[in-house]
Amino acid sequence: MIDNWYATNLNKAEYTKYISTEAGFCGDRSLYSGTGIGTTETHYGTVQRIYSNPHPSLKCVKTEDLYTANDSNKGNKALIYPVGLITGDEVSFAGGKCETVNTKFYLYTNQSFWTMSPFLIYDSASSEFNVRNDGYMYSLSVNAQEGVRPVINLKKDVKLTGDGTASNPYVVI
Repeated sequence: MIDNWYATNLNKAEYTKYISTEAGFCGDRSLYSGTGIGTTETHYGTVQRIYSNPHPSLKCVKTEDLYTANDSNKGNKALIYPVGLITGDEVSFAGGKCETVNTKFYLYTNQSFWTMSPFLIYDSASSEFNVRNDGYMYSLSVNAQEGVRPVINLKKDVKLTGDGTASNPYVVI
């Protein structure tokens, strides 16, 4: 689904010259509790970083969890295009908080969306971090139908104008 979105909307020279194929998207499967094997109750690292004790991070501990485009020199090279889903840590950095209604942070759109950050495996159920339409971030069963928030990474030498406010948004130049 996001590959189709990228191919349709961003896979053009006028945009790809700004998009990094080296940076990746961290689907962090580090363990906070449990073994991650079978049906053993397991909580993942993002739970510790943004739920239990809020200290989000942009570091990806395991190379196999760093999703990168297949022509990258880093990560697992599992992606066709350099596009991924937002992580729970990134939502937290943007002002999202677990189990807190928040309509004032810049990612708020009155629409629910998945993150790519796993929350829990228990018995035969799995859940991911999700942001509800009122900005409330929590765990939701992977069986639920929700929107997605595609993200890209800009090259490190890209220049921006603006200050990121609604009246003066960032513009890539």
